[in-house]
Parts: sequence; C-alpha cells; structure tokens
Amino acid sequence: MNLATEKKSIVFVSGYRPDKLLNLRWMQFTYDRLKRKVLSIADLPAKDLESFCAIASPLKYNKGQILLKEGETCRNIYFVQQGYLRSYYTRDGLEINTGFHFEDSFATNLKSLRTQLPSESFLAAAEPVLVFRFTSEMMKDLYARCPPIVDFGKKLLEILAIEQEEELNLFRLYSAEERFRHFERTVSYKMVLMLKPLYDIVHPGSLFPRYIELGAFRPLTRRFIELNIPRETAIYLSNRRRRFARMDPDDRQGLIREIRNIRSRLPIWYQIQ
Repeated sequence: MNLATEKKSIVFVSGYRPDKLLNLRWMQFTYDRLKRKVLSIADLPAKDLESFCAIASPLKYNKGQILLKEGETCRNIYFVQQGYLRSYYTRDGLEINTGFHFEDSFATNLKSLRTQLPSESFLAAAEPVLVFRFTSEMMKDLYARCPPIVDFGKKLLEILAIEQEEELNLFRLYSAEERFRHFERTVSYKMVLMLKPLYDIVHPGSLFPRYIELGAFRPLTRRFIELNIPRETAIYLSNRRRRFARMDPDDRQGLIREIRNIRSRLPIWYQIQ
C-alpha cells in the first residue's frame, strides 16, 4: 500500500487494497466500520460496496485543523472513524458551534456541497481524528458506473439534511438545559466519565477528598494506603517500583507478597515506617 504525506500533519493512505490491509490493523477496522455504516443506509451489492470503499481516502487530522474553511466551496463528504468534528462560524472574533459529528457518522456542509456556493461555516477537527474523505467528483463518477450507489447517495443526503435540521433546531428552539440533556443522552458514555470525579467528591462516605489531601491520586497509591502502608511509603512504591505498575491494584494478596519480597531492599526510612 502506498503511503504519502499531505503537508506535515495530515497523513493519508491511497488505494484500496484488501489483500494488504492486514498490515495496518486500524485500516482493516476502519473499512469494516465504514461498510457497516453504508449497509445500514442502503443494501448495496458486495461489488458496489467495494467500489465505494475504493474511492475513499483515509486521512488523519490533528486537533484544530480545518477540513473546510468559511468562504470555500465544499466538495467533500467525510466519514468519521475516530474522534469527532465540529461545525462552527465566527462572529466578532468568537467561534459559535453549529454542530458536532461523532464517530460512525458522515459530515459535510450540505448547502455548499449541493449548490457549490461558498460555505458559511467551518468544519474542523475537535480532537485528533481519523476520517474517510469522498470527493464529489469521484462520487459522480461512481454514480455513472454503479447505479445502486445512486440510491445510497440520495439516502445519505436525506440523512445529512435531517441531521443538520435537528442540530439547528437544537440551538434555535431549546433552552440551555434542554441542550445539555440532549448532549447527555447523545454522548452519555463520555459525560458519565466527565462527571465521575464530582460524584466521588460529593458521595457520602467517599474517600476521594481524603486521597486528594494525601496526594494519593493514583489507584495503586490508594490501594497501598488501604493496606495500612504509610502515605510516604505508598507514594514511593507507586512512583519508583516498575513491578507494581504492572500489577493489578485489586490483587491485594499479590501486592502484599511483593511488598514482603522487596522490603529489605527499600531505603531504611521506608522500612521503619
């Protein structure tokens, strides 16, 4: 498979070679996810599905990189394999978000793509992202060669139009609290992780605030303290002993055995605590 570099921080892999994909595990995984998404929209024959994958250009963008600038004409559709994109416009120097495009979704500026007028918004990587790029020129050529893909293209544009309308309604018609609830439902798997530290702090009986006071922010350090090891020794063991870093913090007996094995080799201060 041929590798090339587009500018410095955008890498793409050209050419669809199923026989070579095993050399890049994430590429095999990406094509599988792309195929599942396409088939969830339209039941394409196997040969047409392969033809669709063949025109895809896998790209990697760093956080903040622009895929479409305001004022440019949109000529691409992107499939988000990893990470997410955001759409926004600028007003008085401020960036105002109009939509987010998460994994396993297609993203574009539909108005600019269909009318070939300049885009009124930006499309950018909100974090490091892996995408598939489909150009409008290659899609048109594929429509001529593979009629079943025409039906897929129509359904995809319908889905994009509905999603954009829902996003605009979210900002135009709903309150801040309602938007938060929508966001919580849509990406709850990340929201829960974001809120967990707050839950740990306010939960009755939680030791989390005490661990913060002790400087025991690592799970392994907290486990040592729970085993009645003094704070200084617990921090020393978790910072200096690589063997403990490879152990499961929940393996209490294993930790105790290892501490006994190395006790004589510890600095005298940590031995006598």
